Amino acid sequence: RLALGSLLVNVGQLNEGAVQLEAAARLKPDQVETRNILGYVYFKLGKPEAAVQQLEASLKLRPNDAQVHEMCAEVLESLGRHDEAAAHGAQAARLGASAAGPNQNPSR
Repeated sequence: RLALGSLLVNVGQLNEGAVQLEAAARLKPDQVETRNILGYVYFKLGKPEAAVQQLEASLKLRPNDAQVHEMCAEVLESLGRHDEAAAHGAQAARLGASAAGPNQNPSR
């Protein structure tokens, strides 16, 4: 389901991809990559609160993932949660987030 969800997202079928990724997250709730991509998809679908939930779940499993901290900062900023966004942005910088930022291909 992760592979199919990722493929659908990569070809721009975000809603269909989300369905597959949600199923994958139910089957394997500790799979970080699924939560990362699902967070990205929710953000692109205009569901930032759901995106934050997925990204924070991912960070509980892998707290030193700079790119997820960076994406979380972007989503939180869009929600007006500036202090939280700044904290995640600072953590991303400490961990060495890529210069490309969170808008790169989410299925890497």
